[in-house]
Amino acid sequence: MPTSSFPTKAKIREIFSHLAAGDSQAFYAHVADDVDLTLVGSHVLSGYYDKASFMRVLGRINNIFDGPIKLHVQSIIGGEVEEWAVIELSAEAKCKNGTAYDQKYSWSTR
Repeated sequence: MPTSSFPTKAKIREIFSHLAAGDSQAFYAHVADDVDLTLVGSHVLSGYYDKASFMRVLGRINNIFDGPIKLHVQSIIGGEVEEWAVIELSAEAKCKNGTAYDQKYSWSTR
């Protein structure tokens, strides 16, 4: 049986598990330096970023939380034998003002 050059769902979960543990540095070690990242929406941080500028934006975002934001994988579509994978994530965090940060994210990657 031929092997795929694309990551399995188990490997994707393993990589994203660093975000659930609040260890973004371990996660971003798996992200290519020449990545193009897009934050969609109509907020002040919406836009296109390279890895270095996105890491600076994360610093700004993390300043509103009373601890590390933890992102949990809810589902994965693709991967395995497909070049693209879409990872659905839910956020676990609390803002410094006590407000729960209940958000959903979608990360599309290849």
